[in-house]
Amino acid sequence: MSFVGNLNIFLDTDDNCVRNAAVKASSEVSVEKLFIGKTAEEVFELIPILFSLCPDSQSAAAKLALYEASGQDTKETLKDCVWQNYLEIINEGVRFFLLQLAPEAFRKRHIHRIVEIRAQVSELKKVDPRDSEKVKQEKRKLADLALPLLLADFGEDWEQDLLNGFTDETSEDIPSIFAALNSHRNLGWCRLPLLKKTPRVLLEDVKEKKLWMSKGHKFDIKHLTGAVARQRKDPLISYLLAQDGNTAYTRLCARFVELITTLMDDFPSEISASVLKLEDKCALSVIQNSRGVLFHFAKLEEKKGKTVIADYGILTPTELNVTDSHAFNDSLKDISGQSEDELKKLVYLVVSSYDPCVQINIEVNKNA
Repeated sequence: MSFVGNLNIFLDTDDNCVRNAAVKASSEVSVEKLFIGKTAEEVFELIPILFSLCPDSQSAAAKLALYEASGQDTKETLKDCVWQNYLEIINEGVRFFLLQLAPEAFRKRHIHRIVEIRAQVSELKKVDPRDSEKVKQEKRKLADLALPLLLADFGEDWEQDLLNGFTDETSEDIPSIFAALNSHRNLGWCRLPLLKKTPRVLLEDVKEKKLWMSKGHKFDIKHLTGAVARQRKDPLISYLLAQDGNTAYTRLCARFVELITTLMDDFPSEISASVLKLEDKCALSVIQNSRGVLFHFAKLEEKKGKTVIADYGILTPTELNVTDSHAFNDSLKDISGQSEDELKKLVYLVVSSYDPCVQINIEVNKNA
């Protein structure tokens, strides 16, 4: 499934306080239907065109599922997929903080550096992850470009700064993103438990419970996924989860911690992807991408002398964490502001902490 247009958030309010919330995408397109009858190579060409956000993890998940379903050895493919996904987490994190959430004045002031950072990520995509020296060299270039910009307005201990919080919402820097929520740290609390299963265990669980056999291969794993789940053992995020809970502030901090530590690390320390054969010519892959867990289901058949796709399914983090989640709607309730503009700003930050893969549009129905 792919979402086209805006993600519309409908708020019923009373005195600028949210009493009820609903979410609906402007348009939903079953991109999987476009894959039916096509070969794997044709699908690989289509995916970058269809997915403007997270194209690398989408391509990686497709390769794993289709290669496994066709009986190919996916060991080396898995290494490449983990590397591409690792770089995408950086690229999407840079886009999220430096382009989506950063103040406009900050973006204008640093746009050339931001372009340089994203260009360096593109250079790293060309590097073979098995070439450790080349990886280290190009990764250092990326870190030298990105870290000074991301941490420029923090103190020497940036994690302590996040714990203490910022107060100046008017500053034209990255800390202002966190300052906007500093006095509202309880906002956006999500009741879902965090996903703790590894990709492999998650696939085995889906196979054992036969969840992949549901209509459209859509299922609910009943856990929140994404950076906050992956960073739950980080000292800062662990403390915030214990002190404030799984709130919008905690989730934004987790995303920032993941971006900074990923830039500092030489190579991904955890396997972020896996694939599992379900039955003959049928496989399911999962990737822990920047927004959460992404599933691709593939079933092949022989037709007119070619191996083509008989059935396909995609389950995205936006579906799992946002559009199909009652917990997401509940996390918007009782948010209040001094004005409608402030209310919309706070709701926008809470929704952004889940990082749906489409633009956000907020509509308010007053005195509902």
